[in-house]
Amino acid sequence: MSKEWVGCVVSVHCGSSLGHFQGQVININEHEQTVTLNKPYQNGKKCQVDKVIIQAQDIADLQIIRSREEADDIVNLQTVPMVLSEETKKAVLPKCPSPVKIVHAASIPTVVVGNGNNVGVGKHFTGNFTSRVSPAKFRADNGSGRNSKQGRSSPPGERNNTQSPEKEFRSRKNSDSSKRGEVRPRKVTTPKKIEGRRNNNQCHAAFSLPTECIKGEGEFDFEKSNLMFDKQAEFEKIENGFNDERPMEKKPSKYRHDENVLPSQPTDMRQIRVPGGCSVEYNTDTGLVVPSISQDLRSRVMESAEQFGFTTERLIEQFGRSAAEMAMQLLGGNCRWVPTNDHQRPTVVVLCGPHLQGALGVNCARHLANHGAKVVVFSPSFMRMNPALEIELKLLELTTATRTTATKDLPKGAVDLVVNALDNHEHIHLRGQSWFQGAVVWAQGQRARCLALDPPQQGAAMNATWSLGLVLPLALPASCGQQYLCDVGFPSGIFSRQGIEYSSPFSHKFFVVLDPTAAA
Repeated sequence: MSKEWVGCVVSVHCGSSLGHFQGQVININEHEQTVTLNKPYQNGKKCQVDKVIIQAQDIADLQIIRSREEADDIVNLQTVPMVLSEETKKAVLPKCPSPVKIVHAASIPTVVVGNGNNVGVGKHFTGNFTSRVSPAKFRADNGSGRNSKQGRSSPPGERNNTQSPEKEFRSRKNSDSSKRGEVRPRKVTTPKKIEGRRNNNQCHAAFSLPTECIKGEGEFDFEKSNLMFDKQAEFEKIENGFNDERPMEKKPSKYRHDENVLPSQPTDMRQIRVPGGCSVEYNTDTGLVVPSISQDLRSRVMESAEQFGFTTERLIEQFGRSAAEMAMQLLGGNCRWVPTNDHQRPTVVVLCGPHLQGALGVNCARHLANHGAKVVVFSPSFMRMNPALEIELKLLELTTATRTTATKDLPKGAVDLVVNALDNHEHIHLRGQSWFQGAVVWAQGQRARCLALDPPQQGAAMNATWSLGLVLPLALPASCGQQYLCDVGFPSGIFSRQGIEYSSPFSHKFFVVLDPTAAA
């Protein structure tokens, strides 16, 4: 590159690592193969150094933006101070009347002392400016020979000597000057600084740099600029800076109420195993696997429990209590069972047969009546009934529940829940009797949902929304609805005597919901 290009404004492309440099060439060293730029800009930003030396081997492309003559005009351009317009003066200058008399410059006299020499401020005033003269020290109409009026305007060649309005002077005589026969000028300060003018000057100085001297080729590449910024390094620098100034103590993590303090072993979700396998498996809401059993195996488990003192009455009481709790949750829980909601207590109809399942239904009705529900129990009169059912009916008479033996006495209005305890595992022939069919017809005519208590394996006489079983679940059809399992309180030793590996799946509840899955 020849030295005749010294003074030009150039744009130098130094590859992706260094980027673009723009500035005025002030030196070209042919021996060292370097170019020196004055007041350089790198990638559109002004460098912190005044000069940058670029080697020829780093230059990928070079373009001349301005010639030497054009560069001198741009670089040596001087900023012109901002002058307030007449509208701006009216807006920023004070509008209150001044206590000092305002006299135009054309009428300002020249003070002559003794031999007629002019004594003044040493600068001529223009006709456009005004001067403030104290009326106490200067009187324009007096006839004294010491003062005379002479108006004078400054010639065009003396514009640089004009006095600004903010720094004008007024003549004043004091005791010392009167003795010496002269008048000393005194500078008058402005009452208040104009902050707006100072801010305008700052703005003008900031934006007065011509854009032609830094204009590069094309548009600014933001993607390339972002790639040059190492965000991870900046974050590490910030973190290291915090560690150097003040080490931040990390608070020990606390365990929540549902977290274990000590690590536990992997949980075995298959904690119940039955002999001979099963046809259907169920999952609880916690993920435990509960296999289904046959009706014969369940009967043997119940007989084994009765041999150890777990009587039928205890089984009925445990099951009835869990069934009543489940029914209360299905009816709305604590939102429905509150004293302030006494005007709309839920109505429950319990349909019972003359067997063990009927006794379970009557026990459930008694618990619901004790909790304030309107309970109607349908239980026909029979010559021979289950002894446990007779005991439960006697206890039911001590509650507010109503018992009816005919289907015509069942409620004609709307009910909230129908509990089906008509079906039995042994006496299937009861479905053909008139009282049974009449109860089924009434229940099917209701819009209320149905809860089946321990339905048989072949299904209940009417479709149910939910079904509640005991001991271990049976493989029930889809007509029995969502299956639940009740905890009757059998110890694990009773299950182990029948070859069942058992661990309670109920956790903190007395009944759990079961979701069917494919058997393993």
